[in-house]
Amino acid sequence: NPPAPPEIYTTEESSAASDVYKRQLQTRPDVKVSLMMRSSPIIEEWVASQQYDIGIAEASGNERSAIDQQIFNLRCVCAVRSDETIGKLAKLGPEQVDGKPMAALFDEHPVTIETRKAFDQAGAHFNARFELRTFQAAMELVERGLCYMICDPITAKSYASYAPRRPRVKFLSFEPAIPYPLALMTPAHRPLSELALAFRDLVADQIRIITKVS
Repeated sequence: NPPAPPEIYTTEESSAASDVYKRQLQTRPDVKVSLMMRSSPIIEEWVASQQYDIGIAEASGNERSAIDQQIFNLRCVCAVRSDETIGKLAKLGPEQVDGKPMAALFDEHPVTIETRKAFDQAGAHFNARFELRTFQAAMELVERGLCYMICDPITAKSYASYAPRRPRVKFLSFEPAIPYPLALMTPAHRPLSELALAFRDLVADQIRIITKVS
């Protein structure tokens, strides 16, 4: 019998996180994967239940004996329309987007909290025009010049993979750093198949690449 497909769950706030898996699947046509998106707390609970193979989610900071996890400390970037004058800068800070329309996730999301804090400390106004469920959903709004967005670097990497030859969105470094800790989780008390272990390691390598450039 062929090995059971790895069951992989990824956070829906950064739906583009699934792009990390898709990149690896391109080189493994023999692998079948059950891939589902849920909120980060649900993914953590499911992996802790020992019923699922791999979970990728925003790190909660909780240490749980039922979960083995690798933490990747990514930094958010700022999405801007590529033909805007502001897009010519090497990096952005709250001062450059003071009062400008922004897209953001819900108020309780860690990235939104850290972004508001950075603006407050700089004496800048964070003008949240759009509240969204995922970072990916903001890309069309940014393309149309309706807003800017502080987003995770995986979303930026994913956009580059499907954008037109001349991308309409550019991603700039943002200071001060807005952290985006990502957790790659596996069950601690249930051995994974060799296939699932190999796939986990491939995914970890891909995230490390993104971490180095974020």
